Amino acid sequence: MQRMPRKVSARILAVTALFATCCLVALTAGVAPALAASDTITLTHLKFAEHSVDATSGTASVNLNWTIKDSDAAATTVSGEVSIRLEGRQAGTYVGYAYVIPFSTPGNGAGGATGTGTAQDSSYTWAFPVPQYAWAAKAHWVVTKVTVQDDQHGKLRLSGGQLGSYAGTLTATELVDSTPPTYDSLQFPVSTGPSRPYVYDGGTAGGSSSYSFNADDSESGFWKGRITLAGPGGATLSTSFRYTYSVPNFIGACGEGTVFDDTSAQCQIAVTVPQGTPSGTWTVSSLELWDNAGNHATYQDLDTLPVTVTSNGVIQASGFAADPAQVDNWATTGTSQITMEIAGAQDGVSDVYVDFAAGSPCSEPSATPTQNADGSYSVTVDMFSIATSCTVAGIAVVDGAGNVSVYGAEYGEPDLGIDLTQIPDTTPPVATGASVSPASQPESPNTGFEGLTIDVDDAVAPVTQVSTTVFNSSGQIVGGGSGGVTATLDGAVETDASLPADLPPGTYTVAFQITDAGGLTSSYGYPTSPAVPGGPLTFTVTAASGS
Repeated sequence: MQRMPRKVSARILAVTALFATCCLVALTAGVAPALAASDTITLTHLKFAEHSVDATSGTASVNLNWTIKDSDAAATTVSGEVSIRLEGRQAGTYVGYAYVIPFSTPGNGAGGATGTGTAQDSSYTWAFPVPQYAWAAKAHWVVTKVTVQDDQHGKLRLSGGQLGSYAGTLTATELVDSTPPTYDSLQFPVSTGPSRPYVYDGGTAGGSSSYSFNADDSESGFWKGRITLAGPGGATLSTSFRYTYSVPNFIGACGEGTVFDDTSAQCQIAVTVPQGTPSGTWTVSSLELWDNAGNHATYQDLDTLPVTVTSNGVIQASGFAADPAQVDNWATTGTSQITMEIAGAQDGVSDVYVDFAAGSPCSEPSATPTQNADGSYSVTVDMFSIATSCTVAGIAVVDGAGNVSVYGAEYGEPDLGIDLTQIPDTTPPVATGASVSPASQPESPNTGFEGLTIDVDDAVAPVTQVSTTVFNSSGQIVGGGSGGVTATLDGAVETDASLPADLPPGTYTVAFQITDAGGLTSSYGYPTSPAVPGGPLTFTVTAASGS
């Protein structure tokens, strides 16, 4: 039989994966459950609907039923969680992630158990989707913890031997998963990893380096792992991680990675680099993985994905600034120089990398610096014409010997305070002349147009919009319109003035308003605005032939 697809399986859609941090006492099923009470709350019943089940088809489901009583008459709601885990090879041990079932009354816990009754006497049912794979052909699934609370501060927590008198154990016949997990696509994160393979460890909290990969296990699914970095002098750094699951979002996670299928869990793991970590090159040396059946594999001697850890102990850069800080990029890409003082570089300064905050429409065309006459260094950055501002997130300086120093929020250091902004647009656009065409056109039963050419001269921002108004000889508005034009800072702008159908013969005048990219406007030819340079814009409509 084919197993249920992970993306839609009841197991995935019903639980959140939480993990115990210590071994729990083995549970046994009893016949007559004893009351386990807090001040007011008791668990009076807990039992699997069946004592055993055959789960080898991958479709088995067994109901778990429990009942909560609360002697506090003032309580209006109770809620809590029930946890189920796979018992390990030794009594009192468990493997794989926990099935954590939320419940509440009144109502149903999101993604959790179905509840009935009142706060004083409520019962719950949850259909446990028994996994197809385990570490043994006969597996025991055990209720390991029950927590309950009401809205009057009553609480109950039962675990280990406290649950021994309840029928909270299910024996399942399952397929044996004897194959450990594997991995693929080990790399730096594409979108959320560091812009540069550099890590600063000189701050109070140190730094971190992130890695992404898929943890694969086609049978019982991925459970947990550990990634280890190797550095100078045999030093190592390790980080453990686990698959978790969110209810009611029904989306799993492995570190910062989103997981839709635990048979190929997309993990993104950040390895902490504490303050005082030896400077130099660090690589991923090993990856350990466990599946939900407890199978374990170690992939070692990987020696991949190098990052440079630095405490800025060799190179010291300071005095960071942008010149100019206000960039003229209204019409085309603008440029600025990022300058700094650099001391301690060996074999010269090789590269200066400037990174901007995510989404900033700025870039650094070349990391090769220029040494200025005063001894400082600078690199050019571009600010695209669509940008209103850009923030420098980080700067990395590399010398000819390969030493690195890093600065800015990108590396966990103080913000550099370098913000590029667009120069303000304070000067409205100017029209130096204008003309209409044709000078005369015949009366028409159809709508028409009168061409308008405007010579503009704007000191800062290009003209991007033109609106027109057509007046008859009595000063009444009879046509016109508005729309975008090709952005023009200095030169001719062409547009049209709309004319209505059956415009009667006569003389007409065109007025216009020009608007630049900064939103500033200038009007010409209107009764209360300056005249059009070179005289009014007039055209005539002649009587149609035969009329």
